[in-house]
Amino acid sequence: ATAAKLTEETAARERKEAALRETERELAEEAARSVSLAAAAAREQEAAFRASLGAPLGELERAARIFGQARAEIAALRDVTALIYVSQARVLAEEAEEKARALREREEGERQQYADRLVRAGDFFLAGAQSLRNAVVYLESRGAEFEKHEREGSEAISEGSALIAQVRRY
Repeated sequence: ATAAKLTEETAARERKEAALRETERELAEEAARSVSLAAAAAREQEAAFRASLGAPLGELERAARIFGQARAEIAALRDVTALIYVSQARVLAEEAEEKARALREREEGERQQYADRLVRAGDFFLAGAQSLRNAVVYLESRGAEFEKHEREGSEAISEGSALIAQVRRY
């Protein structure tokens, strides 16, 4: 009777150990699934952020190209077309800055810093637009006031373009 009881206890212990091993295996599988799902969610968030970043980034890049056209028109002494280009670039910069501000409010950490760079690029572009507009006012004289505003506008646009390039590398 004692031997049968011992065999029964051993069999019960072996069943419990097998059940414990099965539970541990299931927990390990669930942990692996959780890690995999977390990684997939992080990839999706990153892709969504990059897509959200792309709209204001593209608009600012277009604005930079249009500012280049405006500066070429200023150099050619064409005030009306220069003002048209400056206005087009300013509108794009305003729209991009608004989108970048909204993105910056939604994000945290490094992503927020990239959105902030776009906001600052927009600020530089808007300051550049104002300076280039002022330069056009003094275009005929080509004097000190013209040179001051043209230089300030070009510098602001260069600063904004440098920030755009940093975000583009992201």
